[in-house]
Amino acid sequence: LKSVFCLLLISVLVVTTSFSQKSKSKTRSKVSDDKDVEVIDFGNGKNNENSKTIYTYDHAIIKTNPFLIGFGKGLVEYEREINEYMSIQFGVGATFQGAIPQDALDEIFESYNSYCESDQWPEDVCDNYSDVDYHKQGLGFLVSVQPKFYFDSDGFEGWYIAPVAKYSSNPYKARSIEETRNSLIYNNDFDVSERVGYTDLTARIGAQSLFPKLTSEFFLGGGLRLQNADRQDIGRDNNFVYRNGKRNIKDSSFIFEFGLRFGFQL
Repeated sequence: LKSVFCLLLISVLVVTTSFSQKSKSKTRSKVSDDKDVEVIDFGNGKNNENSKTIYTYDHAIIKTNPFLIGFGKGLVEYEREINEYMSIQFGVGATFQGAIPQDALDEIFESYNSYCESDQWPEDVCDNYSDVDYHKQGLGFLVSVQPKFYFDSDGFEGWYIAPVAKYSSNPYKARSIEETRNSLIYNNDFDVSERVGYTDLTARIGAQSLFPKLTSEFFLGGGLRLQNADRQDIGRDNNFVYRNGKRNIKDSSFIFEFGLRFGFQL
């Protein structure tokens, strides 16, 4: 399945890059017309060789990735042009229970979110954090920042590289258990609070195309993910009684990311 995703992604990149190159000359002239221009004449005459044209950059784009909704994220980003080679982009949004089931995502990306090796219980009970029947995600938040460095002096258009810092807070509610010796019985109420925080430090390469008032963009990237979480941890004590508990998770992993964005020029 990973190979299929990679092939689809490469196809999208090839088609998008080809279209961007075909429309680049028209787009570039459009952007130049929209920029504020100040002409400084150091002599007399309109065509004086000492005349100097200075371009100032004050463009901005509001953009989003509509496909993130299926993965439980809604992010709106604002990109501001600093000069013809550089911009800064900020994002703010929400995290929530996505439309795509978490167990399906785990199957696709071969990332199983369960824990069966607790050291606080003599006999551990496996906690499957992807099972929405026992762990329900609430409303959290997401923020990001990335300076973008464009390869060409087109300002906003073309290929770029960008270091990215992103943080997301994801609250959950879990079902507690009845503390008995007989059998494992879950209560009906989601009365256990859980929290998962991710700090992503990644690098991206991408390309952005400009159209009249509209933009499109794709990117590929990868980097480090730091997780700091408090999750439910169920097990049996020395008296063979099922107990409610919690554990703190601190770990790191490598992540691969890709995405598409669509936006409006301001």
